[in-house]
Amino acid sequence: MGSRSPLQRHEPSSDDEFNVLVTGFGSAQPFKDTYPKNPSWEIAASLPEYLPLANPHNPDQRSRPKLPPVRIYVHPAPIRVSYRTVRAIVPKLWAGTATREDSDSDRDVPLDSPVHRTPNREANGPTPATRIDIVVHIGMAGPRHTYQVEMLGHRDGYAMSDVDGKMLGDDSPNPETGRRPCDEDDWAWKGTPNHLVTDVDIKDVHRRWMELLPGSVPLILSTDPGRYLCDFIYFSSLAYLYRREERRRVVFLHVPCDPDEKMLQKGRQVALGLIQALVESHAVKKKLEEVEP
Repeated sequence: MGSRSPLQRHEPSSDDEFNVLVTGFGSAQPFKDTYPKNPSWEIAASLPEYLPLANPHNPDQRSRPKLPPVRIYVHPAPIRVSYRTVRAIVPKLWAGTATREDSDSDRDVPLDSPVHRTPNREANGPTPATRIDIVVHIGMAGPRHTYQVEMLGHRDGYAMSDVDGKMLGDDSPNPETGRRPCDEDDWAWKGTPNHLVTDVDIKDVHRRWMELLPGSVPLILSTDPGRYLCDFIYFSSLAYLYRREERRRVVFLHVPCDPDEKMLQKGRQVALGLIQALVESHAVKKKLEEVEP
């Protein structure tokens, strides 16, 4: 699996395709000065339109499950590290209506970022008619050289200000009414538990992920997404699906904050490996369900 592999080429939005939507973030506090580029976006923007085909000459790939064509949609701009922006964009991502402008990030993107030098994929992005089979949110983990898939997201406990210096404020009383936003009937997360777990078989995905990238990088599972914007977008997606009584088909990938080109290439392979593991796990589970009486 890699950039030189042949790509699956099929007509867009075919019913037999498995559709994956990937997002990345723009520059973020508290790492903005040290890391003006957010590698989560650099990695997301570098992904191919289709998951590369398995190499039939590689014995490790011959035994992998047969997959449908896997189309990778990348939201066309890094999402601003803002509670307001994230809360507004998540429903649009799932509905297939999110635009580049909804990301609210253009003023934060360095001139040499991929958003300025890669084709705008918005014309080929998901539409309201697109079936989104899974979403992979990618975010920056700070100065650690591990790749983490988060198992859950938190509703409460967000004590850090975003890139605009704003707090989430769901628990802050309104000075005029004394009521907190979370007490109101129209609160975005009304009726949701204080944390939500993905419905993806994450342990099976992790096993497959490690098989696809044996020994190359530390790939771990985590239950601590950080209670910042990474945690917030993850819970927002989980809560959106929870309230709609849909399967919570979303995961979050934390990547190292190192923007070195070699690390970005490694991150790209890690992301592609995760996507393949997710689709394999789904395909095997679906096949088992079809044969069960």
